[in-house]
This record gives sequence, structure tokens and C-alpha cells, in this order.
Amino acid sequence: LSGSPRVARERALDIQRVESLRSIQYLIDRYFEIEKKLPASLAALGGTDWPEHVSRWADPETKIPFEYRVLSIADGGNSAKYELCAVFKRLADEKTAQDLTPEYASPYFNGEVAGEIFWYHPAGRKCFTLTARHPEKFPHP
Repeated sequence: LSGSPRVARERALDIQRVESLRSIQYLIDRYFEIEKKLPASLAALGGTDWPEHVSRWADPETKIPFEYRVLSIADGGNSAKYELCAVFKRLADEKTAQDLTPEYASPYFNGEVAGEIFWYHPAGRKCFTLTARHPEKFPHP
């Protein structure tokens, strides 16, 4: 049943997961802007000015921390790729994923193809590859 309370709860939890990943992305980008490097772990973000976000570093249902991994440093240290992973209950519907993808999404925003519905995900484990860049070197369009 698509309208069952269980399905509605699973969809709501998946939206919370994406919102948490977006918050983490913001904190990592700010950390990179200030520290000129990626944090070694999500715990390293604890020294930032946003302690209220600590509870968002874990899955809202299981309380298991989201996966974070540094992938690469490029452009002479001016950008870095990293990965955030979560386990989703349901396939994202395209409308919800589009609503969670900012209008300014571009290669400068998330390292992916401009116009892609970035937060679209399958049921199960999904990793998002993101790019942190120094804003003065790579401003948003």
C-alpha cells in the first residue's frame, strides 16, 4: 500500500536522511573554506560553531553515523572530493529529490552534472560524491 503509515514513515525518514546529509555537506564545505582541508572524520566537525548539528551526523532511525570518506584533493588544494553515504528505506520519488536539490546545483556545487537531480537515491545504500571548493576560486554561478 503506497499510502500506508509504514510507507509514509519510511518516506519521512528518507527525507530526514537527505536533509542530514545536506547539513553535513554544508558543514564540510564551511570547514574546508576555513581550514583549507577536509575534516579527517565527521567527529572533527565538533570543533565548529555548529554543535547543534552533531545529532544529524547519524541515521535518524538506527542512530548509526553516516559514512564519510575523503576521496581526493585537486586544483592545488583548492578543491577536494568526498563521499557521504546513507542507507535509504525506499526509492526516492523524482519530485521529492528535485525539491531537495537546490536550483543552483552545478559542477561547482556538487561535483556532478549540472541539472542532475542530485539527491535521487535507490532503496538501500547510496553514496553521494561531493566536491568542496574554496568559494573565491570557484564561485557559485
